[in-house]
Amino acid sequence: MIVKFMGVLDLLAALFLILFQLEIVTSRVMLSFALYLFVKGVVFWGDGASRIDLILSIYMVSLLIWSPWILSIIAAIYLIQKAFFSLF
Repeated sequence: MIVKFMGVLDLLAALFLILFQLEIVTSRVMLSFALYLFVKGVVFWGDGASRIDLILSIYMVSLLIWSPWILSIIAAIYLIQKAFFSLF
């Protein structure tokens, strides 16, 4: 059950990452999902995918200063793929 919940949150993080690039979502929402990915990355440190979550959380915070589209698309695709495998 918790895996599916985290899968949904990963999917929402990907969605809000793209919506932030389109300037539809505020920075507060982006920072909330960055914090979620940071905590998940620290808690599940032994897993390689969680280390990538930690890197993505740092990237999401850096989006407040610098926001390249291509990196955001790659990050969103990664999170969508991870959410897909968590949900199915």
